[in-house]
Formats: sequence, C-alpha cells, structure tokens
Amino acid sequence: MKMNKKKRIFKISQSSYEGDVILPSSKSLAARYLFCSIFSQQVCSIKGSGYSSDIQSCFNALKVFRPESEIKALNNHFFEIAVKGKSLFDNTYQMAIHEPIKIDCKESAFCIRAISPICSLSDKSFLLTGADSLLSRPMDMIEQALVRLGASIRFIKNSRSNCYDIFIKGPIKKQKVTIDCSKTSQLVSGAMIALASLKEDSYIICENLTSFPYIKLTKKVLEDFGIFCEFCAIKDNLNIKKRGKIVEIKGSQVFKPVDEFIEGDWSAASFFLLAGAIRGNLNFKNLSYPSSQPDSIFLEILKQAGATVSIQNIADGINIEGYKTFQNISIKNNQLKSFDFDFNDYPDIFIPSIILASFCEGTSKFYGTGRLVYKESDRLNNMIYILNELFKNITFQNGIVYIKGTKNNLNKLSSNFLETGDKFNFYFDPANDHCIFMALFILAGLSKTPFFILDDGSYKKSNPQFLENFTSAGGKYEEIYE
Repeated sequence: MKMNKKKRIFKISQSSYEGDVILPSSKSLAARYLFCSIFSQQVCSIKGSGYSSDIQSCFNALKVFRPESEIKALNNHFFEIAVKGKSLFDNTYQMAIHEPIKIDCKESAFCIRAISPICSLSDKSFLLTGADSLLSRPMDMIEQALVRLGASIRFIKNSRSNCYDIFIKGPIKKQKVTIDCSKTSQLVSGAMIALASLKEDSYIICENLTSFPYIKLTKKVLEDFGIFCEFCAIKDNLNIKKRGKIVEIKGSQVFKPVDEFIEGDWSAASFFLLAGAIRGNLNFKNLSYPSSQPDSIFLEILKQAGATVSIQNIADGINIEGYKTFQNISIKNNQLKSFDFDFNDYPDIFIPSIILASFCEGTSKFYGTGRLVYKESDRLNNMIYILNELFKNITFQNGIVYIKGTKNNLNKLSSNFLETGDKFNFYFDPANDHCIFMALFILAGLSKTPFFILDDGSYKKSNPQFLENFTSAGGKYEEIYE
C-alpha cells in the first residue's frame, strides 16, 4: 500500500519466532466485568495485564456511575481496578452533576454501544462522544433500541467534525426490546447488563443475529455476578425457527461483588499463534483453554489447518505474578493445508485467518465476511488489497472469499520488498487499524527482506505491550523517524 511518508515508521526484519509470550488481559472480558460492576453495591476487584486504551475508555465510563472507583498500576504492566463507592443509581447519591453528563468512549465501539442502555436507565441526560473513527461507525441500532424502550435519544453534530454525538435521556419505560444484530451484537450485551438491574422481568429479541458467542460471553460474566438469563429460539407463526434468539432476564436479581483476574486475550494471541504456525515455536503463558472468549476458536482453525498444538494440563500451568495459574499453550509450524470457515460469529479472527490461509496448500473459502467493512477500517477490502499486492492470491465472488495458498508465498513475500540504500519506496499503512497493524508486523517478520510499516500507536487500543510481545517472541524491529 503506497502512501505519503509520515514521521513514525517501523522497520521489521526477518524474525525467528521462538520464545514465550505473556499477553494482555482480554479487553472483551474486562469491559463486561467493568460495566457489570456498576450495579454491584459492594467493592469489586478486577485485575489484569496490559491496560489498553479500550479498557481505559470503559473504566472512564464506569467512573461516571461510580466515581470513587480507582485503578492502580502494578509491576510488569499489571493493573488492579477497585470499583467502589455509591452509584449514580443510588437514591442517596448526592454529588453535584452537570448535565448532560459527557462520556468520551475514544475509539471503543463496545463502550459506546454497551453504555448506551445503561445510561437510559437514569433520569439524567448523557452525551456520548468519541473519536471520529468511532462516531463514523454504525450507531443506528442504538437509536432504534432505546426509542423502543421509551428513552429519548438524538444525534447532535459535534463542533470538531461532521460526526454526531449521541444524546440520551431516560429512564426507560419498557422491559421488552427488539434489537437488530446484523452489524453488531454489542448493544445486546449492554442491554443484558442494564435490564438485569430492573425489578421486572425483561426480554431482548435479537433479530438477524451475528456474533452470538459474544452474547454468550456476556451471559457468562453476568453469572459470575450472580445474574442469570436464558436464551430461547425465535419462531414465526408456523412455529419455524428464525435466525435469532430471545434473551429472558428475571427481575429483582442482585449483582454480587467479584474478585477477578482477567485471562489473556485470545484476539491478541491470534497474531502470535499465526506466527508460530507458519514458522516458529512459541509458548503462551496466560491463556485459558477452553475459554469463554469467542476468539479462542482460532486454535481450532490452526488445528484444522494442520499446525502442531500442545496444551499443558492446568495443574502444571504457569503462575502469573502470584495471581492465577494458566495452561502453557505451544504452537509449532507444520505442513499446512487449506480450510473453510464462516466468520459471521467470529469477525475478529478474520485477519489472522486470511494470512494463515495464504500459506496453506490449496484454496480456502471464507464465508460471512460482510460485516468486516464496519470495523475500525474496511477490513475485508483492506486485507484483500494488501495480500493481493503481495501474492495476487485472493478473489471475492458472490460473498465468498477465495484464498489460494502455498508455502512458496514465503519466498514471494521476500522478493517483493527490496531496500535501496538507506531509503525505501514501498511501505504499508494499516489505516489506523490496530489489528491490521499487528498482522502486518507478524507478516513482516516472515520476510527475508525488511518491511516498512506506518503507525501512530494504533496497537495500544487492544495490546499496549504488543512491541514487547513481538520482541519476546523473537521479533526484530526498529523505529525510523524522518
């Protein structure tokens, strides 16, 4: 991807990909624990590794509702969050409030979509904002759902751009809502957390359901707080099942306190698992398996493709800073073969999967990729463009992505990039997308000739210690400033 030069450029050299990796804690889990903690009337302790900008956004949103909460930085990137003090929903809450209450979600889509129904429980007014890259993503499902619940909502053009902030004023007047999940299920997760705090029974009808494993992840976290809900199938007038679920939540449940150490992030792990599968021998020290995280299915994809995977018994696992014991998961390269996969429920592993398929012998077929255009960037077309620049191996027909893979693409990868003296004329810009950046970094280490990648710290959104992870995994890079 040829672009105009900028100041910060990474030069990545051929890497061995051998070593141990300790990953940041799952931001999907951390965000759900934080938002559930809003409704516990006792102190909740949430610990983890790698305080990403997305986790920070969710913590800042939580502090609007429980302002006495605090975070402590510990050694080696570990952190501890104490959620405490009275809640905005407490009738005895007496702190002065200036309305509308502003919540800046930065670049976190989960934050803005999941906090919306929580805001709608209050009779206070809120203004949700964020980076332009976030506000330009689909938000129409928020308006549709909150209006159906009886809250007031409108979009207000902000002063700095052509994007719109979201004004919300509750309280909601109904306990039954239909949510369109064709683009995301994040709003459903927020609605599950919010409606679970009510005295009355609630029902969420999830139509055009995608990313259902993420809704199950929210159910699992709610259960850790002592909150239970049930999933039922949607049927039409002829009693035929439709594509969707009904979430039934009993009223008058009480959120219990939790003391939780968040396991490693499988989405962050997927890029290093990719490296080990193609050319390497890597060990992962803080992943749980089996895991409630949907992206842990990438391990099954690797097995399907023929990678060598070993999982140590939990009794012989690794103790992380005295907090929790995890398995040791190892991945080694092997003869890889093509595979097929449907990404409707697992959009976040598309990027490492399409790179993996490029090195698997045969033609892989990917389905359910339509929603990828709504992510931090248009991941579907950006990745097709990038890999076709490298290998000319991808076609997209009738909604199916076809990837022609071969191990010889490793040689083709190296021949495409030749450094001329101390200057270069070809480099990649990941479009401020943290996942594309991390994928390109891993891909670059497979090349015998250097890669050059532009970035301004996008990786901090999900993995603030990515560069350290890369080095500990045997990666080699240097930063170039012009």
